[in-house]
Amino acid sequence: MDSEMMWITILNGFLKLLELLEKVTAFIDFLFTPIGLSILLSLISYHGLLSYQCDALTSAILASAIALTLHSIVQQPDP
Repeated sequence: MDSEMMWITILNGFLKLLELLEKVTAFIDFLFTPIGLSILLSLISYHGLLSYQCDALTSAILASAIALTLHSIVQQPDP
């Protein structure tokens, strides 16, 4: 009886691990969509601008402008 409970506990933990991997994979897939790339670029440029001694408000505005520009370029319709 104890060995059955041990196997059930191990399988339950393995199931939770698989669910976590599925969520992480879905998040990574989202990051490679156009909006995800814009968000990722915005976060990276915000921290980069902060490291260049810009204040937080200026960094946020510039990072948003960079992300919106990228998003506009990526979403441009084909001619």
